Amino acid sequence: MRDLTGAPGFEFIIAEEENIFGIIENADNNNYVMATGCGKKDSDKAALKELGLVTEHSYGIIAAASVTGSDGAEAKICKLRNPWGSFEWKGDWGDESEKWTDELKEQLNITTEDDGTFWMDIEDMKKYFDRVQVCKIHDDFSYTYSKIEDGSVAVFKVEIPTSGKYTFSVSQRGERMFPKNSGYEYSDARCFMAKINGEGSETKVTYIKGTKSMKTRDTYLEVDELE
Repeated sequence: MRDLTGAPGFEFIIAEEENIFGIIENADNNNYVMATGCGKKDSDKAALKELGLVTEHSYGIIAAASVTGSDGAEAKICKLRNPWGSFEWKGDWGDESEKWTDELKEQLNITTEDDGTFWMDIEDMKKYFDRVQVCKIHDDFSYTYSKIEDGSVAVFKVEIPTSGKYTFSVSQRGERMFPKNSGYEYSDARCFMAKINGEGSETKVTYIKGTKSMKTRDTYLEVDELE
């Protein structure tokens, strides 16, 4: 999604995130693009197929909602889509689930056709899905970049015309651009941001934020409110 849009793309390992539903819900509220991956390589493919899931398979995440089921229990559910356009989850909150009330069906526009789209409880997602990707793309965002060839350190001076949320990133050449046995590896990359105050001998630098050193293709530095 990063390559297709130019927008920042983040991946979250579900088992490592205490509030994965909060991440999905926030992305849904911002109309970001989301996806999730079902199963791991050692998953029981036959067992997952019985549940209406395909292992080692990507699904789109369409929406998130907090609801109260027919049993009176509250649930946090996500709307997923199998890109095949068919073959759906058969468990709780699936199309035929008894969890649905008539009111909820109407509210969330539930249909029973096999269109690949279904709802699932976040607790079931934690069992069968291992990661969530969020692409922070928005029509009102603007993007710019600079390209450098080599060098261990690069310094960029940026003027912030309008206060708001900003994301800065360092992207290295993708490993898929090289043969598998080429020995190519990502370098350790980290970002630091500081504000320059004053000029000449009166210049002072105020630290704002930094990232950890990581051997990944894309390293991001997000600032929620940059003046």
